[in-house]
Amino acid sequence: MALLFGATSLIRAGSPEASAGHLTVLQRLETAHLQATHEARLRFARERQSLPDLGLFEDFRAVMHVHAEDAEHTKGTRQQVLEAARKTGVRIVMFTDHGGPRPETWRGIRDGVLFLAGEENGGAGLLRFPDFGSDGKPRSEDDVRFLSHIEERYDASADGFVGMEICNRHTLAKLDPSLQEWLLSAAKNPDEWRKRLEDFKVYPDEMFAASADYHAEIFAKWDRELDKRPFTGIGANDAHQNPIFQGTTFDPYEVSFRNLCTHIQARALTEPEVRQALRDGHVYVSHDWLCDPTGFAFGAVNNLGVFPMGDAVAMTGTTRIAGFTPLRAKLKLIFFIKAIVSRLQSLRSLIVRCGRRSVPLRL
Repeated sequence: MALLFGATSLIRAGSPEASAGHLTVLQRLETAHLQATHEARLRFARERQSLPDLGLFEDFRAVMHVHAEDAEHTKGTRQQVLEAARKTGVRIVMFTDHGGPRPETWRGIRDGVLFLAGEENGGAGLLRFPDFGSDGKPRSEDDVRFLSHIEERYDASADGFVGMEICNRHTLAKLDPSLQEWLLSAAKNPDEWRKRLEDFKVYPDEMFAASADYHAEIFAKWDRELDKRPFTGIGANDAHQNPIFQGTTFDPYEVSFRNLCTHIQARALTEPEVRQALRDGHVYVSHDWLCDPTGFAFGAVNNLGVFPMGDAVAMTGTTRIAGFTPLRAKLKLIFFIKAIVSRLQSLRSLIVRCGRRSVPLRL
């Protein structure tokens, strides 16, 4: 019997009263809540503890589904992407040119950042990262493919794909356009617009994150695919640097890259190792603007060995699931719940480690 694991760490900022319920986008955009969230971020940074490297892999912060100089509606440049990556600690940038990959799109390492060239085919709901031959041209075989914009294709076939977007910034804006409507409304009133600009200058990350939410139907799609085979979940920045209102850009690459990351656990910072890690599911998706999750680990251990996230593990009577976080957090097993609920008695414990402390939780 094999089990594929996935986990999410949910940290809710703000007052206890606010965190007890679900806040709307407009409530999150209130200045008082922006300030409370910012103060919580500062507290998280103070409380964060560094974790030791575990296993063979290094944790590389990556951004996927990134656009630059590839279409009329894309307003950012590759140089701006590089500058934002260096400011935010991003080590891997995966470009997805419309109709690409373009011959001029960057590949390889520049100033310590590894660039991969790929394509977005919006009509097909496809992100494609081809392998390249010795001539520098993309090969037709061995693509690493991900389903994209799931909100448009919940029933799409996953044949030929290694995974899917489980969070996409553009998807969030489409499913709940409140933030854009709020900005458009404020732009009609000079006093209100001035106040919104002041908030954005002080709390850019908090404002940008206001529209982020959990959409069960997207995770249900992922769950159905995981029930068939390993299927990697990725975060998609869908970064264009193009929501511009009254001359102000509200999704600069730097803010977008902090907001949503796909951490790739690979043996080395090379394209072959990154491609293999994505195929193997050695990744986790995070909102790094809240707190740096680097070092997070999730897996299982039994008398057969240690199994990192993404690996299949034979369930034995001594199997333990363990999570390691740099900050105290709530961990929820949200995938394959139906598959394991009848087998919970075979799991001895769930070990959740927060910094140097460990708390066993009975299942």
